[in-house]
Amino acid sequence: MLTREQLLAEIEALKEQLQRRASGKPVSTTASLAALPLPAAGGRASAGWVSPVVLFAPARSVPLRLSIYVVFHDTVEPTYYDALDDHEKGTLTLYGVKERRATGMKTVYEDELPRYNPSFQKNHYQEGSALYHVYANSLARGSDYVGFFQYDMKFGEGAINIATDIVRRSPGTTNIFYMEFFADAFRGGQTAIIADYPKLLGGLTSYNTYFGTRYSTDVLVATKMIIANTFIIPTRLYEKLMAWMTAYFIDDIADCFCDREHDLEFNPGHIIEALTGMFLALEVVQGAVYHRLPVVHKP
Repeated sequence: MLTREQLLAEIEALKEQLQRRASGKPVSTTASLAALPLPAAGGRASAGWVSPVVLFAPARSVPLRLSIYVVFHDTVEPTYYDALDDHEKGTLTLYGVKERRATGMKTVYEDELPRYNPSFQKNHYQEGSALYHVYANSLARGSDYVGFFQYDMKFGEGAINIATDIVRRSPGTTNIFYMEFFADAFRGGQTAIIADYPKLLGGLTSYNTYFGTRYSTDVLVATKMIIANTFIIPTRLYEKLMAWMTAYFIDDIADCFCDREHDLEFNPGHIIEALTGMFLALEVVQGAVYHRLPVVHKP
């Protein structure tokens, strides 16, 4: 697996080449790949494998339909998107779950959607409510990839171009773009992966029953799980996720749970965060590929 420093260096290399292409300068296609990790035999990535950033940019002959929702409660930080070009900014939709704000950007409000359940915000599903309502209202239908971020995340230069270039460079690959992984596993809301709670079947048991699999917690630890409901994934994969996870959106769910072993309280939003990370990790086990993006949480 690439180290953090190696991956950041690869991101910088791609950013430089994107800039050279924009200026009309030649783009090198002769980077050495000898030291980069390769997928396992059969074309599948081994558990936990994080792809290198592509070192050359293919032609933009086929438009990629990308919809990214940035969830906000009562604060918007327009400067967090300053490093993106106009094309990248055009993929963003600010998604309001509470307060109205003059954003100067494309904005939708959850409570104005045709299908809206106010109990999810009341019961602290937080940004998890956005995952549900975008799915329930088919907002991402027609997009090739869909993403979710939060208001307090700052995008690095070329962050979205990096993702779109990787997608074009790897046809047939299920790409999962993320910001960070959980530092550890099965604490707080992540206990909902391995334990039952009132009205909630443990996530891994539910997954194995729904999809007819027999995965264990060991593979989740080895693969790592993304944090903060923050990702860009194929729309078909998002629909697969939500078809299973919709059962965890419950009108009269408790708004607070407790991990007694670690003395940690958590809410339904943390449960959805954990289940999303679990689901995407298991997709990597089945051949999807993680890619880290230059996005910073609470800079």
